[in-house]
Amino acid sequence: MQQATLALGALGLGGTTLLSTAGQYQQALAKPARRKLALLIGINAYPDRALDPGVAQDIALRGCLTDVELQRQLLIYRFGFAPVDVVTLTNQAATRAGILTAIDEHLVQQATADDVVLLHFSGYGSEVLVQGDDGTSQTQSAWVPVDSRLPSEDSPALTDLLEAELVAQLSHLATTNLTTVIDAGSQDAGYLRWGNSRVRSRPTVPTGTLPTQPQGQPPLLDVPWDAPWPGLLLRAASPGRLVLESQWDGFSAGVFTYALTQSLWAAAPAPDPDALIRRIGQYLQRWVGIDQQPVVGDRLPARSGPGVYGLPTEAAIAAGVVLSNGGVRPVDLWLGGLPPLVLRYLQPGSCLVALPASGPAIPLRLESRSGLRAQAKPVNDPPPVLLVQLPIYEQVRLLPQAIDLVVALDSQLKRVERVDATSALAGLSLVTVVTAGERAADCLFGRLPIGPSP
Repeated sequence: MQQATLALGALGLGGTTLLSTAGQYQQALAKPARRKLALLIGINAYPDRALDPGVAQDIALRGCLTDVELQRQLLIYRFGFAPVDVVTLTNQAATRAGILTAIDEHLVQQATADDVVLLHFSGYGSEVLVQGDDGTSQTQSAWVPVDSRLPSEDSPALTDLLEAELVAQLSHLATTNLTTVIDAGSQDAGYLRWGNSRVRSRPTVPTGTLPTQPQGQPPLLDVPWDAPWPGLLLRAASPGRLVLESQWDGFSAGVFTYALTQSLWAAAPAPDPDALIRRIGQYLQRWVGIDQQPVVGDRLPARSGPGVYGLPTEAAIAAGVVLSNGGVRPVDLWLGGLPPLVLRYLQPGSCLVALPASGPAIPLRLESRSGLRAQAKPVNDPPPVLLVQLPIYEQVRLLPQAIDLVVALDSQLKRVERVDATSALAGLSLVTVVTAGERAADCLFGRLPIGPSP
């Protein structure tokens, strides 16, 4: 099977990208899993009371539901999770009580010793100051659920999900084959935009008393504050560092989740979570610079056997999967394994192939694409086998004749600076100027930000 590499070379990605050299964190199991359970949480639509009503910025996130979909498609079609075992909590369903209940009922109560468990959270994170009865306070990292509200004189209790209480709840799992993915930050940046990206950290640090526990639950005073996460922890950045989501062509996503899931569509047998994080870090550096650096925490036993998502090491890589058989209509495709620049410029008429377990590859011709989804028609109609769930691969890539450089103007520029920059760039051919946050961009034109130290 031949694969064109024009877009990769022309767009500067080269032949040794994250997808071609992706490290794999595939060692959470010592023996085959009996069942695979996942809980995916994503919140875009936060109310003002959850952050700070005084922040004069659009607080809604854009990419957390995409993160959930990226993980869901990966788990079902790449790692063999049963759809019924992949539970999602999004937006209004992702309350504090709803998250804790889902962790307990779907993960803790169901998982047995040999099972694989995945917990994913995308949304706002926060640092909080927990006030003790003795007048002292302690800083903790927390997830911001959709029903969170900042403490007040009348209601001093914190309503976030402290990571310490999540650790305590997950410690009751019967399995050690747990992976927790956190695509949220806790840096007190004071703003919600970072160039052409959005910051996934609450811009203030609330101070309050411990959250109120439901009746019958032990008090949070008994929770160890410094207990490590059980299993394998994959975090978008260390606490206190920037965590970002960005726009691509037709969708937004957390840069960490997008890089992680892309890497796992192209996974090869290199069982080292640290290598995966290093390579994802290189990918993130291309997208957002050095400001976001992912980290891994690992309390797993000796690494051997299939990986944390239950993927056998001999499984083939893929650019995506066929989602429907189509019939008289085009078939639906998921293209979560394609690099974003390839995806952005992939033109109708490009050729893909679906590869059954046995028999020849089935050619497909791309008709349209919207974000990470596409539609294609089998070249030979009807196809010889059912196409749904078959992995897909590129065969012939068609590119536009002209590719513009998209330059985003930073919103922090002064008016005269914006006018001058727009005027200067307007004289350049193959350059498109947009406002930061308006759409995906190749580069940002603005003042050098004073960010966190490396």
